Amino acid sequence: MNIKGLAFYEVESLSVNEWYPPGQGKPEQVHLWLDLEGFPHPLVMRFRSPQAVDELIVALMTHRKGVWG
Repeated sequence: MNIKGLAFYEVESLSVNEWYPPGQGKPEQVHLWLDLEGFPHPLVMRFRSPQAVDELIVALMTHRKGVWG
């Protein structure tokens, strides 16, 4: 992927959280929170299905192995 000219932002911290609907029922989503350098609010990625979370995990593992072995 050609990323020339795109802005990059350093991740200061990240957390993964379960999201509960109003009224605190069973958790329905997984949220990935990224605190980015120079941003006043976190970037939140919302995953609404187990498949979406699994796809992210597999992609991260694949690229980790590609970069660091």
